[in-house]
Amino acid sequence: MQESSDPVGGKKKKLPAHEEKVRLRHACAEDCRHIWEWVNDPATRSASFSQEPIPWEEHEEWFRRTLLHPHTHIYIALDHHGTPVGQIRFESEDGREAQVHVHVNPQRRREGFGAYLVSEGAKRLLRETAVDRIHAHTKAENKHSAQIFSNAGFTQKETESIKDATAFHFILERPAMSPKQESKKTILVIAAHPDDEVLGCGGTIARLTAEGHCVHVAIFGEGITSRYDDREMADTSFLEELHATARKVNSFLGAKEVHL
Repeated sequence: MQESSDPVGGKKKKLPAHEEKVRLRHACAEDCRHIWEWVNDPATRSASFSQEPIPWEEHEEWFRRTLLHPHTHIYIALDHHGTPVGQIRFESEDGREAQVHVHVNPQRRREGFGAYLVSEGAKRLLRETAVDRIHAHTKAENKHSAQIFSNAGFTQKETESIKDATAFHFILERPAMSPKQESKKTILVIAAHPDDEVLGCGGTIARLTAEGHCVHVAIFGEGITSRYDDREMADTSFLEELHATARKVNSFLGAKEVHL
């Protein structure tokens, strides 16, 4: 499913006082339908490079695959009531460069959530992953979205043509490390099976990443198949989901990479 950012925020640059407790969380299976509803909003489709409505079955299958992709990260913004108000998605093939897509609940536009998603979503991605460069594309006439990316520190590059539409290309680079940041350590956590690292030292992983250290996790066994003398006796149909869950949980703790 290819798309661009929707008209993400209107003219407001600051969240209203009652929304100061807005927060981000990782997307989950339950987010599938309301993301589909957001991206199929007429204004969203008009601002996208692919303007055709997205069928539910196509979106459902795409969303399932996307949640399992090791280098795709979707964050959901929640208002002070815990209600989802928007999503920001970072897609990457190599884990180093990512393309960003943003969508705000059509009923909650012009409340500052778009600017929050871009600014805080980019910070979180750079903090939690090895991504060094984030790309964004907006239609040339989508001035509000272009301004939001500029305000978040993105640099406008060359103008491009995408599906016969003129597009602005923005890039955000990972900042160079300060001497203090260079003193931080790279730490490897080794676990036998998925979830051993979380149960054994999840709190330590969270503390180390909060202090700015770079934590990698290496998991050597499959867990499911370890209970049998013969691997063929195990039901391996859940391995893909198990690996995806391990990556998401460790990403939540702040680990930069999970090696399975």
